[in-house]
Amino acid sequence: MEDRDEQDQEIQVLNEIYGEEFIRIDQTNFLVHVGVACVKIHLPLDYPSNQCPDIHILNWPESSESIAQLLKEMYIPGNLVLFEMIEFVRDALNALEAIVEITPSTDEPARSTISIISGDPVTVKKSVFQAHYSTVSSVEEVYTMMEKLLQNTKVAKATHNIMAYRIERKDSTDNFLCDNDEDGENSAGVKLAQLLDVIDVRNVVVVV
Repeated sequence: MEDRDEQDQEIQVLNEIYGEEFIRIDQTNFLVHVGVACVKIHLPLDYPSNQCPDIHILNWPESSESIAQLLKEMYIPGNLVLFEMIEFVRDALNALEAIVEITPSTDEPARSTISIISGDPVTVKKSVFQAHYSTVSSVEEVYTMMEKLLQNTKVAKATHNIMAYRIERKDSTDNFLCDNDEDGENSAGVKLAQLLDVIDVRNVVVVV
């Protein structure tokens, strides 16, 4: 199948999925509204066979350069990737809105108890997402947070509890202890971990 034919089929599917959020400017340029942000897409003539779509994110709460680079890394020659890219932006924005306003202190003393901050539930296509956040200084505190969070019956019964943490090493400001748990949701933990890295939050654990 020719690139143009594959593009036309992909655009038709995206239009059906996103409805009024999807705006076609011309044959190769499109806008997709994702929450407060907007994904601007340009399709090269040789996409998907040889060239990545040109993606710009408008009205992103933080610098969009890092997340734009992550989107480029999702492209594999020959594969249609626009839906995955758009949904990655949506997932990242939902997580970012939940944690970006909280700036944890890197000088907090170790605490015997872990406080959990929970964001408001967000519904996307009949699925409900809720972010939970704690400041931590060790992997042990990550486990403590998870144990405490799962005492909440609604959280414990959730289909997935995706977790990622990023802890600054005390002996260096450039090295971090990082890990994630996808809890059965393919690649979701990796994406959440990438988001924590992109916005450079430190000493945090986030569960969605």
